Amino acid sequence: MSFRDRVLSADDPFEWIKEATENKGLGFEDLFRLDDQPMPAPELEPVERYLRSRTDDAGLDVQQLRDEIVSRRRLMDRQLEEIDYQVGRAAFSLKQLDFRIGYNDAVDFKRNWTERELANMRRERRNLRLRCWEDIVALRKELREALKQYRDAAARRQIMEHEPDGG
Repeated sequence: MSFRDRVLSADDPFEWIKEATENKGLGFEDLFRLDDQPMPAPELEPVERYLRSRTDDAGLDVQQLRDEIVSRRRLMDRQLEEIDYQVGRAAFSLKQLDFRIGYNDAVDFKRNWTERELANMRRERRNLRLRCWEDIVALRKELREALKQYRDAAARRQIMEHEPDGG
């Protein structure tokens, strides 16, 4: 029977609330109490569940950040391999153009172009390493924050698990 059906079929519209609260150790009247008497202390189970989920979520954040750092490093390594391959090919081509300067304009043009491309690839390599370093620094900053949150959540959870009842 759905929640809606239970509410509509009940003789007393608050019957489902009464059942739900009585099973939790609360009386129906406690929900509408207006005096200054405190409500009965709630069970610690929801708090423990909350703290456990906070600890688990923080642990997942830490693991994801570690994975992102490793992934970023692998991506950089693959890109550097490609650039190194292109640099090697350009350097080899440049060696093949080992004619004297000024004898052939087409060879001089090709040599100048290849030297510029070689310089651009080396600059790209340096920029790639710099961007990777910046990314990893930012991820490590996030990782430190996530580790702090994880430790805080774990400490709170431990305090609640070892706290004596009634205190």
